[in-house]
Amino acid sequence: MVFLYDQFESLRQLVKPGLIRGLADRSKVIREKLVSFWSDPSRLALDPAQRIKQLLEDLYVPEEEHIWLNNAVYLLMQIAAKSSDYNRLIFEQPL
Repeated sequence: MVFLYDQFESLRQLVKPGLIRGLADRSKVIREKLVSFWSDPSRLALDPAQRIKQLLEDLYVPEEEHIWLNNAVYLLMQIAAKSSDYNRLIFEQPL
């Protein structure tokens, strides 16, 4: 399905629900691959405001709303993991 989504724009609307359903697959490998697929900067922007807009306009499929809702937040938070400060401690001393 990833190949079809990338290569044939005319099929995107047909395969998108399956790619969104895959975000909730039982297989951790499939979930991770699809998170990586959707998080790619060629599909979703690294700018948070732009990404929110894309998640709402491009990735939303009403039939998969329950899966989309959980994963849209996760895909939005993926931007934070790319920050240079992601692994920096917030406090020097533990609370």
